[in-house]
Amino acid sequence: YDEGKLTVSGKSVNERKSEGDRGNHRWSERRFGSFSRTISIPSRIDSDRIEAQFSNGILSIVLPKIEQSRSKKQIAIN
Repeated sequence: YDEGKLTVSGKSVNERKSEGDRGNHRWSERRFGSFSRTISIPSRIDSDRIEAQFSNGILSIVLPKIEQSRSKKQIAIN
């Protein structure tokens, strides 16, 4: 998190090994690369309480709102 922007980046590595049907023919395929995404975070988000969790290939990000005072403010009229 930096100045109202959240950047998520990572690397993707996927390796698959298979065996052919003819003799001992074998091959290996690999997919890899890096990625980066930046999103703007609204000012009403409490940046100190942002949480992220990665589970089963899914990234979940929680952006809690800043709690506003619920008490009413009285303004004196002069």
